[in-house]
Amino acid sequence: MTRVAVVCVALVLGLAYAPVAQESAPFTPDDLVSSWTLSSIERGVSGEKPERIPNPRGLLIFDAAGHAFEFVSTASRQQPETPQTDPLGMFAAYSGFWGGYRVDAGQKRVTFKAQGAISLTTMGREFARSFEQSGDRLTMTSIDEPHAQGGTRWTWERVPAGDPLSPLYRQAV
Repeated sequence: MTRVAVVCVALVLGLAYAPVAQESAPFTPDDLVSSWTLSSIERGVSGEKPERIPNPRGLLIFDAAGHAFEFVSTASRQQPETPQTDPLGMFAAYSGFWGGYRVDAGQKRVTFKAQGAISLTTMGREFARSFEQSGDRLTMTSIDEPHAQGGTRWTWERVPAGDPLSPLYRQAV
């Protein structure tokens, strides 16, 4: 009988100190507010074999007031002295827009309203992207935007927050 009591006490104590799985906080639109750098682009994601684009570069910024800015380049990294033999191809290698955004957290969707853009077909247009966020990684997939080329997926990495400026630097700025 004593052995059963000791086992029961040990079991109760063991369960009391067992790690409890913590639920992550629910997503809020403020979770997107940051600067993000582009780490990868895949085109044709609605097809069978998406194409990964080599060496993409880009910046995505969301602010708390509902403004967004995006610039993406898939151009090859050429020397500045190299003449462009395909100016239309070079223009197609750049994309970007700026304007407003709103987040539907339930559907995991961001809707953008491009007030300005590199492409005239994007300027003034409203379009949406689905998103998944995991820590400092944000993956967005085109839903209905121009130039999406069979569906495009962008993977962004959050830019680490910088240290606050010291009073000496603030004075200089």
